Amino acid sequence: MKPAILACMAVLLMCSLRAQRSTNSAPAGWPQEPSSFVGIKLGAPLSASLPECPWDTYGWVNFGKPCFKSIDSHIEVHNVENFSEILVEEVDGKVGSVACFFPADTGNTVLRAMIAKFGLPHRRWTEQKTNSFGAVFNGQISLWEGRKTYIEFSSLTDEVDKGSVIVSTSAYYAYVQKQENQKKKSLEGTF
Repeated sequence: MKPAILACMAVLLMCSLRAQRSTNSAPAGWPQEPSSFVGIKLGAPLSASLPECPWDTYGWVNFGKPCFKSIDSHIEVHNVENFSEILVEEVDGKVGSVACFFPADTGNTVLRAMIAKFGLPHRRWTEQKTNSFGAVFNGQISLWEGRKTYIEFSSLTDEVDKGSVIVSTSAYYAYVQKQENQKKKSLEGTF
């Protein structure tokens, strides 16, 4: 499966799980709750944070500075240190979710940086992942929950050799929940 599709599926699953819980369960007074991540302002148009990547007659030009480009149904961000891939999802023209991917062998370093910036995770657990050969790996999940922002660190994605950090807004979760409810209604009576 393409990485962009896997990333979108991971974001939707995380959002679905988050939407099942009340936002009132967020810890009061999370002083490190972010309003931006990797230079991208949450809840604002992406163009307010980053320029669009330049193109020439041969395609995208890597000019060494963070920039974004829209490809089909997703938005990619390029030239951001420490992450191999960054995907952004917008709702009504505003950034709702930023999914950042990194090599799994750098997961501990990424987690330490996250703890230094956002404090200790509000919840942690281990989740098993299986690769295409049937080998089982234990991945660490850490969650930070705020009133407006939700962060999930996963040391392993379904690709096993990648980890992810997904930062999303409450507005994004409301949007995902609405989409899920519409899908459920459209499927009613089908079976």
